[in-house]
Amino acid sequence: MIPAHEYVKLELEGGELIRLLHLLPSANHAEDRSLRCELVPASLSDPPPYVAVSYTWGSDVFPRQLFVENAAIAITENLYQALEQFRDEEKARLLWVDAVCINQGDEGEKAVQIPLMASIYSSATEVFIWLGEGNAEMHDVMRFLQRTGRKFFERGTEILEPRDEEQESQGLWEQVIRDPSLTKAQLVWERPWFTRRWVIQELAFAQRPTVHLGPVSMPWEHLHAATKALIRLVSDGSFLNRYLLSYSEWFPADSQSSVNVTILNDIRKGLSAASESDGTVGIFQCVADASIFDCKEDKDKVFSLIGIFNHGRTEPLRIDYRLPTAVVFEKFARFCFEHGDPRDYLDMLSYAGLSRHIRSGESLRIPSWVPDWRVKLETTDLLSNFRAGHRLAATAELLSDLQELVVRGLVLDRVRCVLPPMNSFKLEIERYEILRPSFDARWLEALEKMFSSIFGPFGSPTPYAAGETAWEALMRTLIIDRDDLIWNAEKDLPHSETQSELRYSATPFFQEYANFRARMFTALKSQHSVESGHPAADEEQAAVLTHGTIEYQTRAYVNCKDRAFYITERGLVGLGPRETVPGDIVGLPAGASVPYVLRPEKEGLAMMWDEAADIEIAKPGYLMMPDGSMRALILRADQPRYQLVGECYTHGLMYGKAWELVGFPFEEFTLF
Repeated sequence: MIPAHEYVKLELEGGELIRLLHLLPSANHAEDRSLRCELVPASLSDPPPYVAVSYTWGSDVFPRQLFVENAAIAITENLYQALEQFRDEEKARLLWVDAVCINQGDEGEKAVQIPLMASIYSSATEVFIWLGEGNAEMHDVMRFLQRTGRKFFERGTEILEPRDEEQESQGLWEQVIRDPSLTKAQLVWERPWFTRRWVIQELAFAQRPTVHLGPVSMPWEHLHAATKALIRLVSDGSFLNRYLLSYSEWFPADSQSSVNVTILNDIRKGLSAASESDGTVGIFQCVADASIFDCKEDKDKVFSLIGIFNHGRTEPLRIDYRLPTAVVFEKFARFCFEHGDPRDYLDMLSYAGLSRHIRSGESLRIPSWVPDWRVKLETTDLLSNFRAGHRLAATAELLSDLQELVVRGLVLDRVRCVLPPMNSFKLEIERYEILRPSFDARWLEALEKMFSSIFGPFGSPTPYAAGETAWEALMRTLIIDRDDLIWNAEKDLPHSETQSELRYSATPFFQEYANFRARMFTALKSQHSVESGHPAADEEQAAVLTHGTIEYQTRAYVNCKDRAFYITERGLVGLGPRETVPGDIVGLPAGASVPYVLRPEKEGLAMMWDEAADIEIAKPGYLMMPDGSMRALILRADQPRYQLVGECYTHGLMYGKAWELVGFPFEEFTLF
């Protein structure tokens, strides 16, 4: 029996020494094709030329052996195939491979070596990205992406949708769309490498990354160019409409697997830009971008990106695998607040809160303001591009002993009533098999019943607390007051269909709500007719289908499917976390992009605007606003604490107007 290789301890002081894998040529062992190597120490301060390998471990099964002199190291099948592919016939090759060059059984060595991975990958003359052995069909697809990527990359201009390209580029697009490998591009994008979290920093720091699938390879830049081109292609309906009949299947070029390629490239570009400007990468934004990538150990949600976090920072985050996951997440949250960009570090709260902790399954019992990075974020999870609290700088104080975070801002109001998210109405319609009104119609019916009980029937001129009418506020809230297009029918449909199947309207986008509700309620009346067996005598004709109605309904679904609709005691309306309940507080920290739903530790928190409330003030003061005005700053004697539930959209206050409201003094929020 061949003994297991015993590692010679590295001198860890100074953190510059690594091991390199000296892979011996195959000609030396032609009789058995065994993989043989030597492990040699090297200093990162003056390393010899070597290639770093980026690959996925796969399952914890190690059926293969890598021979080191008279001993062996057990390795995975995927790594074995990679080393076979990269081994030269005639000469030795110097590689760095984490599973072999780091003693995986020594936690102390891992704690020193893993933070060096940024230097290891950036110091390599080349980084080989190994997607796996694949098969002949995958190799053909890889060659298609190779051809496509090279042409678009060497062209040197921005890749636009085909309809927006210059005429001379149309021939190139014709070649792409007629290639039989086009519909099989997913075979490459869906390789496990594109889903793994550790590869993010390996690619980000690579000076010269090359992608390998079996015997086919290309520069990373070419793969990214090909992927970007196909994403542009699938978004251009007018161009593709001419070719749809040529395909028996369609390809989801805008699926998550292809989008991962663009995310990886964006992180790589962000790190490069930070390096050129002697800056740093936004910490929590990087973790958020990486949240859809997987890793086996929960701690590696943070540790796998540590090279990016620490890049350019004088006080690095330390790795310690002996710490529980909860402690790792807490330490990382503190690191973000202490070393993040003060212009946006409070936005990390959008990744935290009870609403996200619940989704992770088993509770880590971490403070509500600490993000649980085990939870994957969907692209529609987070509110973005708002500046509700940006008129003042953020302030945050960490209380180390009590696991508390203290921020300053406005306690806006208390939640009066809540409607559950749209998706919660799904279960009520499962029994309908033929004609099922969409659950959004059921949800809308319940929403209007609740809303009209406070603000009057549809169209009532009841004023809204932050301006306009209450019903206009509702219309805007369901689409978070945005009108950017999800789908451009005028461009994406053939001309004849655009004219005959869709009608256009000059109505302001938010007012498409009227047409939207008419269609929803017509569907409900039809359903009631089916249930009763008697057609409704007064059944209305369905509302005219317009492009604006489609847009409004689509956006309303995206925003409301997992968010609760709430009305506060002073008449503010908004969308908040699924877990929002009456009695929760809407608060706006200074410097934050969005308000947050907070849950007071004790019920019955008195509101400053309530003249009947008996609130004892321990420390009154004043704060000068940017316009020179003074605002009251108070500290309540009972020092209430809050749990963060999650971010929210509160209509009328998302662009700084909260600071203009009267009767809202500055307060401290102690989050626990």
